[in-house]
Amino acid sequence: MNRAPTELEVFIHDIASPLTNIGISLENMKSHIYTNPRKLEKTIVATLDSLEFLHSISRIHNSYFFDNKNTKYSVEEFVRKIVTNKFGFIIEQNKILLLYDVQEEFAINYDKLLLDRVITNIISNSIDALLEKNPHKPKKIKISINKLQNKLVITILDNGIGVDNNLIKEIFNYGYSEKDSHFGIGLPVTKDIIENRFGGVLKFQSLSGIGTLVKIILPI
Repeated sequence: MNRAPTELEVFIHDIASPLTNIGISLENMKSHIYTNPRKLEKTIVATLDSLEFLHSISRIHNSYFFDNKNTKYSVEEFVRKIVTNKFGFIIEQNKILLLYDVQEEFAINYDKLLLDRVITNIISNSIDALLEKNPHKPKKIKISINKLQNKLVITILDNGIGVDNNLIKEIFNYGYSEKDSHFGIGLPVTKDIIENRFGGVLKFQSLSGIGTLVKIILPI
């Protein structure tokens, strides 16, 4: 099914991940509220961030796409915050090794809400792929942030289950998903934001059983 999603479909997809995170966080609070204050603090931070993301989605769906496009911010700090606050708990619980490679610190002014969508969708897919691996195999995500001439390059590499070569084109079609619980919207929306809204390029390479590399190239 290669078609543009309806506004309702995109909205449902966008709220599904933060709602799941909030549910996991609340369950985690119950088990650590008295025994592990540090984990409880992390869980509260993750919950608040998910609530803030839900609030930002409501702003997006009320046509406030570019309300902060002129505000510069650190790309490294931005990416780290998304990963830590939204996925820190699940990364820690599943013993996923998270690596960063940042060669140069610099600021960007892309719309935060849209870039948040992009990073969230890609990291979420990486974690899904890692969780389908043999639980005894090492799991790793490496995030590289570099500047190449006048381009920002964000690379996200995981050693998850990968994607069959003959399915790579399919995953960018709206509605395509190999999982019943997924809407098949995340990657097509990500590609649309990067290429049509930001004027960048999205590159996707994957080998079944080996892992996946996603590269975001944006003009700066």
